[in-house]
Amino acid sequence: MRMFEERRNKDLLELLRSVQAMVGQNGNQNGHHSKLSDFQRTKPPSFSQVVDPLEVDDWLRTIEKKLEIACTKEADKVPFATHYLEGAAAIWWDNTKAMWPADEEITWDKFKDHFRKYHIPAGIMKVKQREFLVLTQGSLSVSEYLHKFNNLARYSLYDVATEERKIDRFLGGLNHHLRYTLIMLDFLDFQTLVDIALIAEREHKIVHDNKPANNDHKRKFEPKKDGQSVQKTRTWQ
Repeated sequence: MRMFEERRNKDLLELLRSVQAMVGQNGNQNGHHSKLSDFQRTKPPSFSQVVDPLEVDDWLRTIEKKLEIACTKEADKVPFATHYLEGAAAIWWDNTKAMWPADEEITWDKFKDHFRKYHIPAGIMKVKQREFLVLTQGSLSVSEYLHKFNNLARYSLYDVATEERKIDRFLGGLNHHLRYTLIMLDFLDFQTLVDIALIAEREHKIVHDNKPANNDHKRKFEPKKDGQSVQKTRTWQ
């Protein structure tokens, strides 16, 4: 009888341990799914292929912000992010993951490094860098020029590594009337330059729009051979 009770208690103890293990496992799974749901609620964008190299950094930056918002653990970042790769990008990741060394952990930083290297070839980086170095305002407004400047600056980090270099590069690309207005001024930082350039552009536009219409044409009287005067109009550019 005593042996029977001991055996029954032992079986009961093993059963409780099994149930406890199952509960713990389900709890971990539910926690994982809960974190994935939190990440999905931020509506992460998908990525399939590159049209503009800038899109690679834009996608990584967006995904990283959403991972932070969802308080995603470091170990979950790569699985969660790669869940939103599609088409050619998904095929690339499947192949990359299959060839990844078994003894090397796939961290988020390593994933970003591989992702950039594959989708942004070095040749394209050099082309974009040259595009930044010859960028000028042209027919763009200061705001439009600033937007293009900031986008392309990511490909030439050395030239914007300090406030002084960034100011010189931006100032050098402005249209001549704005550049001549601002070149003699000292700027505390890049944002100060941008603010003053926007103000100068607005003031220049006001002055230009308020010019009298009769300034566009000058009238000149010239005598005719018969002594009478005739009115001629000459257009000045």
